[in-house]
Amino acid sequence: MSAGRRRGTALARVVFPAAPVWLLDEPLNALDASAQTAFRTALQKHLAGGGLAIAATHAELGVAGRTLELAAEVAT
Repeated sequence: MSAGRRRGTALARVVFPAAPVWLLDEPLNALDASAQTAFRTALQKHLAGGGLAIAATHAELGVAGRTLELAAEVAT
């Protein structure tokens, strides 16, 4: 795990200590359509159970409560 990813994990644990956290990097990238559907279902179940997901992705996951979009390395 890279140093940046370790820092992000540590920060997520401090901010959300009781929530199970999934850190996702392009989670849909190598999945076919049926696997994407299964992943989205599992993610929705995780979130409904009080879990947290932080995802870096180009694809819309369709389950986000909040979204931060980056353009030209500046948060918008």
